[in-house]
Amino acid sequence: MKYTKIYITILAIFSSIFAADADLPITASVSIYCDHPATLVSPLLFGYNYSWVGISNILWDQQSGTVQIPGEINNVLAGLPLPLNRMSGTASQYIHWKLAIGHIEERKEQPLAKWMLKKPQKLTVGPIEWIKSILSIDSNARFSWTLNLALDTAEDHADLAEFFLGDGVSNPNGGINWAKKRIELGLARPVPVLLWELGNELDWMEFKDQFPIEVYVKKCKEAITAIRAVNPSAKFAAHATTSAKSYTNDSWKNWHQTILKKIGSSIDYMVYHAYYHGIATEVHERIMNSIHEDITNITGSDRIRFYISEHARWNNFKNDKTQWYQTHSLAGCLSTAQWVSRMLQRGDVDLMTYHCFAGGPWGIVYRDEEKGQLYKTGIADLFKLLSYEMTGFILKTEITGAGTDGLSEDLSLTAAAALEKNALNILVVNRDERMFRELSFKCNPPAGWTVIKETVLTADDILSHNTVDNNAIRVTTAERDVVLDRYMVPAKCVMLLHAVKK
Repeated sequence: MKYTKIYITILAIFSSIFAADADLPITASVSIYCDHPATLVSPLLFGYNYSWVGISNILWDQQSGTVQIPGEINNVLAGLPLPLNRMSGTASQYIHWKLAIGHIEERKEQPLAKWMLKKPQKLTVGPIEWIKSILSIDSNARFSWTLNLALDTAEDHADLAEFFLGDGVSNPNGGINWAKKRIELGLARPVPVLLWELGNELDWMEFKDQFPIEVYVKKCKEAITAIRAVNPSAKFAAHATTSAKSYTNDSWKNWHQTILKKIGSSIDYMVYHAYYHGIATEVHERIMNSIHEDITNITGSDRIRFYISEHARWNNFKNDKTQWYQTHSLAGCLSTAQWVSRMLQRGDVDLMTYHCFAGGPWGIVYRDEEKGQLYKTGIADLFKLLSYEMTGFILKTEITGAGTDGLSEDLSLTAAAALEKNALNILVVNRDERMFRELSFKCNPPAGWTVIKETVLTADDILSHNTVDNNAIRVTTAERDVVLDRYMVPAKCVMLLHAVKK
């Protein structure tokens, strides 16, 4: 018996070594509870944040000196839904919307960001052009507008609400009929504004001294009152602490706790920004768990939901643009897919807008500097895949095995499932660069599911990325006829399985 134990131990050691060398698959178990459907997968989870400077580079035609709508972008992004569109991040607190409408000659120069304070310029793509471009791609698009609490007055906010939402006949604010002006500028119908975001990251960076929490709450109250005088049913989102970084230090909690106590009854969403693989996903989730607990304890309900108005793989090469591609490489796609997979199962996240549609290192579309042509990144392919394939009612899904603990730094394998009529849609994300994973599926109750379609997003290398000349990130779809029992998932891929009962 003694020698048998020694032999077994040696055999186990050698087996593990050879398995690592050969990259043999490691098993994991997925349990899907088909009798626990929750809410529908909302298209509003697959939205985008925009940069004024970035979208200007995409839409402004240098040769003609005009904005091209519809134009090249419609062809590049054909078929990509744009369900929720947010404008914008840091620049939102620098730009006066009234100075960015009308003919280009009528517009006033203004700094478009902190780094442009000494180089003000006219915004070539303003609110009208941006909205028209989005609606030309997706006529069902809705919008989230970030109010400028740093520079705009309460009257400016009320005028903006009238500009976007008015019928052009009534003039609730008196003075200029802003809705009529919108119509004259080419937007005949009111803009489908889903919500108003109350500033952007005002507790951080250049704004933190100007906006202690008491000032932020005061500005929020003024904006809410002004806009609801025009649109009583308007929805609002206030932002939580921008960069908590640690869930163990409670000092960051005062910001959102004060908001909940002072204006909790007036807001509908709490904004959180998540830049992952910078900060580990599990840290973000623990912070969100703490905020969710405070929402319930302070307001007495979970009515206030999360709006993740910025999320993306963090850019660790901020000052080295030659490395920027890494955020929208395959690694970036896998990080974002993992984040979406986790958020689908939380139950307290209603809205998300990926940062950023066209700007910095995170874009889904860029203009090549040498050829002047637009091209889409793998992030665009990822969201197109999620929008069309990850539909239905979210199901409780549990996954166990190496790298599956959602509240651990080594998270590399996630799964989520949704029930759509008599079909099952399963999202699996394997971020491991080398390791295949063999998944053992168990559905409760057992239903005899058979996979009939498999779609995979991957690339040859973890840092592969699209360029104007090469779509390195590929999406392939194949028909299958495989019982949903044990299923092999390749390394470094996003996989969507579509199963039916047979």
